[in-house]
Formats: sequence, C-alpha cells, structure tokens
Amino acid sequence: MCEQQKFSVSWALTTACNYKCSYCYRYTQDKTVSLKIAKKIIDRLYTWGCRKISLAGGEPLLWHSKEKVAELVNYIKHKGMITEIITNGFFLKKSDLDYLKDFLDILTIDIDTLDIPEQVKLGRPESHIENAIILHNHAKSLGIKIKTNTVATSLNCENVKKMCGFIKQMEYYRWKIYQFMPVKEFTEVNSNLIVNDSEFEKLRDYIEEEMKSSKIQLVLENNKQMASSYINISPSGLIHTNQINNNDEILKKEIGNVLDLELQDILNYQHFDRKKFFYYHSIIA
Repeated sequence: MCEQQKFSVSWALTTACNYKCSYCYRYTQDKTVSLKIAKKIIDRLYTWGCRKISLAGGEPLLWHSKEKVAELVNYIKHKGMITEIITNGFFLKKSDLDYLKDFLDILTIDIDTLDIPEQVKLGRPESHIENAIILHNHAKSLGIKIKTNTVATSLNCENVKKMCGFIKQMEYYRWKIYQFMPVKEFTEVNSNLIVNDSEFEKLRDYIEEEMKSSKIQLVLENNKQMASSYINISPSGLIHTNQINNNDEILKKEIGNVLDLELQDILNYQHFDRKKFFYYHSIIA
C-alpha cells in the first residue's frame, strides 16, 4: 500500500455539546486550542498528506465562536483540502451557510431515525430531524454537498431500515452507518444499546439491497472495521485510535500529539493498522 496516498482525518474541535446522546463517542475532558495553534495542527496534517478534514466534536460550532470556526474552515480550504463540518445543526443558521458556501465542501448532520420519540430516547430534541432537513436542503441549494451519519443501536436498528427512501429523496451524496461502538474511555457502556455483529451484518445486507440502484455513496462500518483504522484527533491535538482486545473490549489507544509526531509514528504504532487506514480513508484524486 502506497504511503503517499492522500487521506482524511476527523478532528473533534471541542468536548462541549448541547445534546446528550446516549451512544456518544467523544472526549469528555480535554482543552481546546487557540485558532493560532489550530492552524499549526492543520499545517502539520497537510505535510503528512491529509487532504480532507472533518471538524466534529462535541458540537464544533461551540468552539470559541462561529466566526472562528468559519475562519478555520476557510484556512483549511485555502490549503487545498476538502472541508467538512459534522454538526447537530442546533446553532447553525441558513445565513451561516450563505457565508460558508465558498469554502465549506460538505455539511454533515447526523440522523439516526425518522421516529421522533425514538430520537428523543437517543438524546436528540424533537426538532432535530426537521431542522436537519431544512439546513441540508439549503446547503444543497448553495452547492454544498450534504451527508448524514447514522449510529445503529439496538433501539433504532429496525428503523434505520426505514430510512432508505428518505435518504434517496434527500439526495445525500453519502450515507454512513456505524455499528454502536462502546469505547470504555468515551462512553458509559450501555449494554442495552449494543448491536451484535450478526444483527449489524443483517442490517448491512438489507440496506445494501435497498440502496443498490442509488448513486448515493453507501458506507457501513462495523466495530472491527473501525478499530485501529481511524486517525481521531482530540481538541488539543492528541491522536488516538481504538483497539479490540482479546476479551472483545474496545479500548482507546493514545498515540501522541499531532505537533510532536510524524505520519510514520502513527503508521508504525503497534495498535494501528496501516492497511485498513489507507483502505478506508484514502482520498481518490
């Protein structure tokens, strides 16, 4: 596998969030960095071959201010990288998208179910789906690609199947479905939410069959696919990945800070799988 391939990373800008999702996967204790340091992190990632950065959280729009988030997105875009914001949409307005349209490539707002009571049980407000649709439609009208992520849990797994028609109707460019990943250091493991491997693979078979005639990019990732294959970045620039141990426990493995590492340090890390990383996260020119 060529190590000069261009790739994508996800950066949680902040731990702060106004939602309390029951399956939340995020740092809960870490300091944010200044805009100046954030730009240095971007510069370092660029030298590694990173050409797409997904700004996430927590809720990324709670990082300092929306103006600074916009400045950071603009900086990433002018480095020649693909820009994505993964947000719950609560603080995002149409006017923000009007301003971001020239340097935001992808707007992602997660939707886990179309059933509002179920959505509330998962930790999102009743207004979430309606707001996500409004923002995604406006973004699409501005030429911003729209994407949604879905976390499959035991609570919503059956209703994920019912989302196929909606996904096609909205004309998302990409739909990514994750198996709930109970990482000990991030989530208070709720066994009631766990979807076992067999259940997730049945979901995969159903979704792939329903979406096979669609041009929408469909990605389903189980825990084994996600483990040891992501470069996840915390608010302060700390890189971590996940490992599944011999007891099938999912553990967070910290590698080091972006500003102190070279790409080879990550690729050579004992709990990191470089083949899986380039397979799942390479950007095809």
